[in-house]
Parts: sequence; structure tokens; C-alpha cells
Amino acid sequence: MFGIVAIALAILTPPAAHLQSASSVTGTWAGPLIVTVDGKATEGEYVHVVLKQTGDAVTGTAGDNADHQYPIKNGKVTTVRDVTTLTFEFIANGVHSSFSLRSIAASLKGDVRIVGEDGHAYTAMAELKPVK
Repeated sequence: MFGIVAIALAILTPPAAHLQSASSVTGTWAGPLIVTVDGKATEGEYVHVVLKQTGDAVTGTAGDNADHQYPIKNGKVTTVRDVTTLTFEFIANGVHSSFSLRSIAASLKGDVRIVGEDGHAYTAMAELKPVK
């Protein structure tokens, strides 16, 4: 009887999102940014990030290459229904960038919101891959 109750509870109890283990984003990641300016996509931008995940908190640095790195803030990883999302921000030379990336296969893909010193906002798409 106890076995039937245990199985029923396992089936009927939804898993808590915070108890699911997220894929670790610790490591060095890099890739292109495709920025949209006045409705036109432009290439040539690049991002390089070094991340350390502890639980759901993420720290590290980000910049346009390995030599120009700035501290990230508000770094967080969440996993809901097997979808892992990484969010973080950094400010470089007065430009504020906010990332919202999903872990897809061996990549981090998603949206970036960039606000320049002049207050103009831009959107971009990022696809970061592990640096070996």
C-alpha cells in the first residue's frame, strides 16, 4: 500500500522550479552580436564573457574582447521546465548592456538591450559559444 501512495505522490506533485538543477554556465563564452539600428541589422560587434556560476547567482566579466572586460552585475540563472535562462548586465564606457540568453545545445542565445550614453536604445541578438 505504501508503494502505491509513494508513486501517486510522485506523479501528482509538480517539481519546484528552484529544485531543478540548471546547466552550469561557468566558463568563457564568446560570439557575435547582430545589432539592429534603425530597423537594419548590422554585424561586426562581438562579445566575450567570463562567467562563474554559484547556485543560481552568476558573477564575472564581459566586454568586446578578452582584453577589455568589465564586471557584470545582476547575474542570475533560472531553469524552468528544462529551459535554462541566463540574465546579466554590464556597463562599458557609459554603454549599458542587458543580456537575456537561453542555453540551447552548446550555445547561449538570446536578446541584448543596449542603451548608449546618449540614451538611444538598440536591440541585438547574441549567440555565444564556449571558448576552448
